[in-house]
Amino acid sequence: MISAERLWLNADKSAVVADGDPDARFLLVGVGGNVPAEFADLVSAVAEALEPEPEVEAHVAKPAPSEQAAAKPKTLKSK
Repeated sequence: MISAERLWLNADKSAVVADGDPDARFLLVGVGGNVPAEFADLVSAVAEALEPEPEVEAHVAKPAPSEQAAAKPKTLKSK
């Protein structure tokens, strides 16, 4: 398992915590490093907790065709 971020062990090495966590004491793996097999289960649990919620796209209403035509500038024909 390749790590996408720095992960740390807590003081008694019973839990993996994210970078910046106040309980972080021992660096487990750096960005792009291989997670040791004995910690893979703990890392998977942390990864699930850190996954961002999917972004919901805002629905933007398109103007009605008559509004689009009114919004277009009219060009004058030169003689």
